[in-house]
Amino acid sequence: MRRFAALAAFVSLTAGCSLLSEPEIDTIADMVIASGNEQVAPAGTILTTPFVVKVVNPEGKGLRGVAIGWEVTEGDGVTSHVWTTTDEDGLAMVFFKLGSTPGTNKVTAYFAGVQGVDHTVVFTATGTEP
Repeated sequence: MRRFAALAAFVSLTAGCSLLSEPEIDTIADMVIASGNEQVAPAGTILTTPFVVKVVNPEGKGLRGVAIGWEVTEGDGVTSHVWTTTDEDGLAMVFFKLGSTPGTNKVTAYFAGVQGVDHTVVFTATGTEP
């Protein structure tokens, strides 16, 4: 019983702690498209410029360590990663291969695990006849 009580006390004291430095989600002001949007290339090819987002705090400083999810929301293209993490400048990126069918492809980038706050951006790319 003492071990359980000691373990419960330890868990409650360390629940909010992490060995890695994580950004405070409450300090995030915005996520914006940094580059790569609205590219046009032959269907089925990899875009030359990656999709890049920037996550910043209210002062406009990039935030490191924010997990970003990437989801293809239109078309049959493929991202190089499903999850990435922002670097020291607040940037995260993926490469994108357009779907094999010509037309519009969309990729949504979003914060992982942010509840009650909608932080998403949508990239659009167009595949042309090869």
